Amino acid sequence: FNLKYIWIANSPENTVSKLDCKTGQELGRYAVCLDPSRTSVDLDGNVWVGCRGDGSVAKIAAEKSACIDKNGNGVIDTSTGSGPLNFGLDECVRFVVNPGETSYARAAGVDKDNNVWIGYYTTLRLRKLASADGKLLDTIDLPASPYGLTIDQKGIIWVQGDFQNLIRKKDGLVTRYS
Repeated sequence: FNLKYIWIANSPENTVSKLDCKTGQELGRYAVCLDPSRTSVDLDGNVWVGCRGDGSVAKIAAEKSACIDKNGNGVIDTSTGSGPLNFGLDECVRFVVNPGETSYARAAGVDKDNNVWIGYYTTLRLRKLASADGKLLDTIDLPASPYGLTIDQKGIIWVQGDFQNLIRKKDGLVTRYS
């Protein structure tokens, strides 16, 4: 992968910043949802954002060519620099969805199919969302609150939970290690 950007959640501002990895310059700031916390970059360089404030999940396109002219004015209206557009107006924010959660989104990871898994701290569950539209694909109940998440090359989901437990999901089986 030749990923050019790093994505930073600005929790108090309800925004996410896109920075150039080589220069450190802020290239855009996107209004997404309440208290964005966790980010995960997908296989195309886009970012998924899980929000603590309302349980929502946002997807932001990394490149303008992947943005959608939602208002039909013939140009892509998007943030440049540190000034975000008002919520709902930035055409590089592909969508914001809520998969039925009001709990804190505290973990995020992208699988080999480019779908995202979001961990919800209070309800102790993972939600799998479709890359194309954020549609809910799967739910897994966990034995502990997810706080961090990664998916290895074999597709095994590893979740750090409750600050002391490691959880593994492999072949439909959830195992807790204390």
